[in-house]
Amino acid sequence: MTNTIPDEIDPAGFEARLCDCGEPLKELFSYLRSSAHHAGVEVTARRFRHPEPNSGWGVTYYIGAVPFCHLHPKLKDGHVWILLPGVAASAIAIAGFEPSHQEGWFKIRRMEEAVRFVQWIIQSHDARISTAA
Repeated sequence: MTNTIPDEIDPAGFEARLCDCGEPLKELFSYLRSSAHHAGVEVTARRFRHPEPNSGWGVTYYIGAVPFCHLHPKLKDGHVWILLPGVAASAIAIAGFEPSHQEGWFKIRRMEEAVRFVQWIIQSHDARISTAA
């Protein structure tokens, strides 16, 4: 079995869209992006921007072929949605983070929230590392 991850989808379009974000959102997203990238060794990121309008853009972080963190910046709303496979969403909700109507996703609006959220990024990485081996 090969350990493959998807190719990036329009990374230049992703970066152009990110440039359109205001500074607070760029800083928030950059911090979360860096936190995921440095959650462990051998982490790989894949940027994507789908060509259809309103179809999504973001970054997914992998250990081998196993995703452990999905980050979707929302330009219009000024926040980042984050999904962490392998982490109990109930624990994140109890800690006061706002959940999405889509199960497992949480809204990060301010840097303070992003800093507090890093522990779950690391927890997701650690939970998924055994399945990537």
